[in-house]
Amino acid sequence: MTTLAEHRLQAVPDRRVIELYDADAYIGTSAVLDQLDEHVVAGDGYHLYIGSLQSGVGVNVTIRVHNTPPATWPPADGSTELTLECATGTLVVGEFTAGVAGEVELPRPGVYRVRASWQGRESTAHQASAIRMHAVEEQWSRAATRQALDTLAGAETYCFDMWYLHEPEDDDTE
Repeated sequence: MTTLAEHRLQAVPDRRVIELYDADAYIGTSAVLDQLDEHVVAGDGYHLYIGSLQSGVGVNVTIRVHNTPPATWPPADGSTELTLECATGTLVVGEFTAGVAGEVELPRPGVYRVRASWQGRESTAHQASAIRMHAVEEQWSRAATRQALDTLAGAETYCFDMWYLHEPEDDDTE
């Protein structure tokens, strides 16, 4: 197994959601968003949605592209496997309705198998909630609250290990 590319960025969950999708993909389905109550990461083949337990604290997102599935995986609190079609080869990491956190150029367009894993999800949500509770009780300023929340940035992490399966599906039905 060889890692062909690795990209790291930070995204802020908006409405507790971060999404990954092809640059030309249409809006995902709301049915997939409903799955986030049961699954940490859900997808419809064209969009992957991350269901964080908090909003407003930056999470680290790592995207690694391999030539084959890795034989071993790093430790994680949980993981799942999905499929994602990226017909343009440009993978967008979006902060749901807040906008784009970054774009990643994949080695080539296609359909990829994706192993999504995560760490620090629950502890970050508990800590953010405690900070917000203290901020209200002690009447912190907005700036002081933001500064305290920013100390948690990156404690919640998501990793997407991807490997190429085949060419993109041809959606043309003439």
